[in-house]
Formats: sequence, structure tokens, C-alpha cells
Amino acid sequence: MTQELCWHYAAAMRDIPAAAEFAQEIARHVAGQACVLDEGDYPSFAIEVDGQRALLLRDHQYTLALSLPEGPQWHLVTRADWDAARDLVRAAVAHYRAEHPTAVSMADAVLALRPLVWHLTAERTTVSFPGTPVPSECWIEAGKARVGVFQMDHTARVVIWVDQQARSLELASGSDLARLPSWARPALLAQLEHATATLPEKPPPLPPPPSLAEVLARLERGLGVRVGGARYNVTYYIRDCQLRCRTFDEGYDTDEAIDPAHLAAAIQSNPEEFGRAVSMGGA
Repeated sequence: MTQELCWHYAAAMRDIPAAAEFAQEIARHVAGQACVLDEGDYPSFAIEVDGQRALLLRDHQYTLALSLPEGPQWHLVTRADWDAARDLVRAAVAHYRAEHPTAVSMADAVLALRPLVWHLTAERTTVSFPGTPVPSECWIEAGKARVGVFQMDHTARVVIWVDQQARSLELASGSDLARLPSWARPALLAQLEHATATLPEKPPPLPPPPSLAEVLARLERGLGVRVGGARYNVTYYIRDCQLRCRTFDEGYDTDEAIDPAHLAAAIQSNPEEFGRAVSMGGA
């Protein structure tokens, strides 16, 4: 079955609610709390249990993906899928927390960083995960700010690039998470400053288009104006005191009389080409 057919099948079969609602149901099931990571086109949520955000829920529109930092993961489309996974999810969360009571997840880092990114940019902040079943990286973006967060076994690594240099911090404990915003702030400010300083220069404003009178004066001297390329172009000229245009379209020629209003509209549509022709004067 092709991926497209799988999507159509999943869209037709899905009967579980949107991620925002379903995250609350999962949180109740594992005695935790749902935390929003991103509410955009592809929403994502973390499920916090006693301060640890181990479960990650991602909505792919047609399906939901639920995973722990190192697996397992569950692919959910229907209520039957969730009914089959409920006990497995609760047991997996309990086992993960028992084995790694101080582990830091990407979701932990995102929740610590997202308010800072929004504060520094005042722009919509997105959090995206590559579409792997158990993602190992995510990206926080807002305006010119971009932060990478990577899952490293039981720790998370935050990377902020300034020009070509990466500034990184490994998060292995709650104390690392607590100092993450103060560490990230100068790096983000430097990233934003560099991005602003290296913005491409704005091109100079285009000159205003020539007036109808200027173009007519050129045509009355027997000089035409051609706009377009080699395969399609239109030439404006005057013959026997009649304003005309000749259109060449892939070897097919038409020639017709036009009025000044037609020429005026053409000037507004092609100001640069008419401007160059008029600036050439009698050339």
C-alpha cells in the first residue's frame, strides 16, 4: 500500500480526538499533566509525571504518535488502537521513570526555552519534530531565532548557532534545566544580532514608469518598444498614424490596432522595459 493510500485509510478510520483533547486523556491515564509544545498545524504535547516530561504526543493530522525518549512508540488511529496500548503505555512510563528518574527529555528543554524565544523575538514560536517514530531532534523557531534540541540517551543537548559556530549545553539534571534560560539568552541575542547584521541589502527602488506621452513620443519618431523574451514578446509601434502592437508567440504572429488606453496599461505592467526603451532616446 502506498503512503498516500495509507494516509487516506488513516483519515477515514481515525476516530480518536485531536491531540489537545487526547493529551488530556493520556495524562489522566498515567496520573500526569499535559503540557503544550506546539499548537500549530502539527500539534505536539508532552505528558508530565511528577515533573518529568517523558511521553511525547505528536499529531500528524491523520494519525497520532506517542513515544518515550528511547522507545517504545505507539501509532494511534482508532479507539481500538488506544485500548490495546493503554496498559502498555502506563507500564512503559512507570518502567522508564524507575530506570531513569533524573533523565531529561527534549520536551523538558522545549518547555524551558520556548518562553525565552518568544520574549526575545515577539514572534510566533514553533516547535517541530522530524517525522521519525521516535524522534531524536526538534527545532524551536521564531523569526530569525532557531534552536536545535537533541535527545542523547538520558540527556538532552541544546545547540544554538551563531554564524558558523555552535554553542551547546548538555542537560543531564533538573539543575541544568534551571540554568538553561540564562545560558541560552546571550547565545540567542548574538544569533539574532548576527542575522540582522547579515540581512541582504534592499535593492534600490525602481524608477517610476515612463508616462504615456513619453512612450508615444518615442513611437512617433518611428522607434518601437519591444517587451518580453525570445519565445514570447510584444512590440508597440505606430504605422500610418495608427498605434499598433505585434505579438510573437512561439512563432505565431498577430498584429492589431490598439488605443492609447491599451498602451497605458502595458506601460504599467512592464515599467522597467518601457523605462529602458525611453531612456535610450533615439537609439
